[in-house]
Amino acid sequence: MIFLDSYKLAEEVIIKAKDQLVRIGTAESCTGGMLSCYLTAVPGSSQVFERGYVTYTEKSKREVLMVSSKVLNEQGAVSEEVARQMLSGLFELSSVHMGISITGVAGPSGGSSTTPVGLVYIGYGSRGDIKCKKYTFVGDRNEIRQQATVESLRLLIKLLSF
Repeated sequence: MIFLDSYKLAEEVIIKAKDQLVRIGTAESCTGGMLSCYLTAVPGSSQVFERGYVTYTEKSKREVLMVSSKVLNEQGAVSEEVARQMLSGLFELSSVHMGISITGVAGPSGGSSTTPVGLVYIGYGSRGDIKCKKYTFVGDRNEIRQQATVESLRLLIKLLSF
């Protein structure tokens, strides 16, 4: 059921992006490319989906998306500022108009008192207008990843609806 819902949301994103001639991209961590997978499952997505980065480790976030070592050390990889910097890096490296970044703890282990399993930050927006939302999802690893993906698709639809 969730797959079908995600596919329908991805289809809506692609249709809206095509109508507006908007290129989109992703910078994913805890979802491991799931958002990009749904977007590229839609026929014709190559017209609007430019690229997706999966930067699962702190090292890859620094090397690929230019996330600050200082921010990673002080705030941790699962933080609002890291989500913002991931998206800034996507914009720096591409010509996308709109994008999503996702960083979080999908579990089942790896959580802490300050970053519990299910904590996810999603950066979203366009060049010069990056926003971030904090979520606490409940479920197993796959359910958390799926919920983060669905929320990201909803945020893209919201961005494309203005």
